[in-house]
Amino acid sequence: MEGATMRVAGTDVFMVERGPSAPAAEDETGRPTVLFLHGASFTTQVWIDTGILDAVAEAGYEAVAVDLPGFGQTPAIDGDRSTFLAALIDQVDDRAGSSGVVVVSPSMSGSFTLPLIAAGPPESFRGFVPVAPVAIEGFAPAPQSQDLPTLIVWGSEDNVIDLSLSETLAEALPNSSISIIEDAGHAAYRNQPEEFVSRLTTFLARLDA
Repeated sequence: MEGATMRVAGTDVFMVERGPSAPAAEDETGRPTVLFLHGASFTTQVWIDTGILDAVAEAGYEAVAVDLPGFGQTPAIDGDRSTFLAALIDQVDDRAGSSGVVVVSPSMSGSFTLPLIAAGPPESFRGFVPVAPVAIEGFAPAPQSQDLPTLIVWGSEDNVIDLSLSETLAEALPNSSISIIEDAGHAAYRNQPEEFVSRLTTFLARLDA
């Protein structure tokens, strides 16, 4: 499989990256990097197989997908997941030379992202796209996380994480909107990749503006 490793907090993290297909215009500089995490049933490969990683790069963004610790080709870690993710976000931002990182966080990866937002994310965490994440119950963001731009994505046919939890998450993150993808299940991005890309890139464009 294609890819490389990036040393993060003492761990060799497997990653796949795509650069923008064309140089950014002068009024498009400062775009964020999009960091794709994954659920328990997947690895970086899902973002390649669906064409999403390429599509986001073609839309003009640096796109990076990683195998989280204990999954795919990244070894498990003993430390705190949120501390690891904070280091990963900062390193991805430095590596790309971008203007912050937007994190796409499906399902299991919520156990990395939501504790980080509760603790207080790094300044480089510019936007958040949770896709039916776990760990919503009891989630309370840190004060500095209240304004984090967030696009909450759910599949209309999700039978794993109840759709009502999208409202719970939106109430906790006031600077958020809910986007329901019709005829999609728990892995909505996998069922409807083109629709997912459309909604993601619209959100990214609003951040640019």
